[in-house]
Amino acid sequence: MIIISTPHFVLKTKYLTNNNGQLCYQRAVPKDLRRFFGDKQKIIKKLTGKHLSLALEAAKLAREDDRLFAQLRGRAGVDAQTEARARAVLSRHGVRPGDGLVRMEVPPGMSDQPHLIDFEHYLELRATHGATDEADRLAKHLLTKPMPLVLSQAPAIYFQFHQKGGSAKFRKNALAHWKNVVPLLGDLPIEELDREMANRYVETRLKQGVKTTTVAREVNTIQAVLGVVIKEKSLGITNQFESLTIRGLGEDSQRRLPFNLEEHRALIKACVEKKDDIRVLALLCCLTGARIAEIAGLRVKDVYIDSDLPYLNITDHEKRSLKNKNSRREIPLVALGVTVLRDYLVSSQSEFVFPRYMGSRDVKGNGASVTVNNFIRTIAPDKTSHSSRHAMKTLMRHAGVQKSISDEIGGWGKLSHSDGYGQGYTLEQKLNALNIALKPVL
Repeated sequence: MIIISTPHFVLKTKYLTNNNGQLCYQRAVPKDLRRFFGDKQKIIKKLTGKHLSLALEAAKLAREDDRLFAQLRGRAGVDAQTEARARAVLSRHGVRPGDGLVRMEVPPGMSDQPHLIDFEHYLELRATHGATDEADRLAKHLLTKPMPLVLSQAPAIYFQFHQKGGSAKFRKNALAHWKNVVPLLGDLPIEELDREMANRYVETRLKQGVKTTTVAREVNTIQAVLGVVIKEKSLGITNQFESLTIRGLGEDSQRRLPFNLEEHRALIKACVEKKDDIRVLALLCCLTGARIAEIAGLRVKDVYIDSDLPYLNITDHEKRSLKNKNSRREIPLVALGVTVLRDYLVSSQSEFVFPRYMGSRDVKGNGASVTVNNFIRTIAPDKTSHSSRHAMKTLMRHAGVQKSISDEIGGWGKLSHSDGYGQGYTLEQKLNALNIALKPVL
């Protein structure tokens, strides 16, 4: 500590000391952490004088060491501790991150980086004895490069730059597909990923009994996450999860069966007899072919029950995102759906049609599926709510409904370039198609 005294004031500057005429940053190493610093009792660093104030430079170094000491004491995760150990290795040899880029003007024949000699000698000794560890390798890396981005940091960067990154549901789904990456590959620097690791991830997941289509969804998410990180952080590397081959893709999937006509009729009858929220939800799925989460997430203002042609507006809102752009659509209601839904909404006091399935942030689609599936299995033991979607497609196909109309009602298929032209089918055209298709079960 340097004390500056004048007739008017006394200034004490912490960690700033005069070492034989050279102003230095000097700080005692806490006793419990000295093992990380080769049992040295002090950290001494010459001040560069580049800052406006040497006191500010010393304060900056002190803040860095505060973080370092906290990490070494285990207040951060394992990776942060590895980084802290690496910084400690550098510190006890008198250098800091970035010092490998510093070169000095010296006479010909002499090393222009004399400040690195002790550290380089340390690395040679560690290598000779086979003792080099992750902290040593990271310390060497930090001399010339910033801290590498590791796999565990990738999702946060992905959400930061993705247009849906603010959606809790989107983050939850993405993390569900990402969660096995670090456990299987380790928390590696992203730049160290190679094709063998990507293929090993796929093979391991398949050996764990995960279905091929599930692995494909995981790989798609991993590829998307890495793609954003590589682009936004200018890593200049290849995305190793692109175009991976998943052997037997789809061959292990169980085909979802539609309701047969008898099941479909019985289900609709049971829904009409007891018009509670579970059965009204199931009925609307049966009469529209919509996904259960699309119906469960309806707001009252999305239901145009008093229009000349009553319909449901399937659209995004703050608590419900849709699967894709093609999922945004208007589905007309046949007469039975209008009658049941109007009676059901008479006593509604919520802005949502099915408030039971609205969480604080998003639609409880899984919860809706469980309760509706339990009801459905009392009539069709081997079927689920998604069977109504398959059943609607089958009914429209057997009724000779044009595929383009069918796709627009169910939100099926991918948009082609020509789909962007014109206004699409009218509500009347879609209602006619639904009445024809549903005739065998109503």
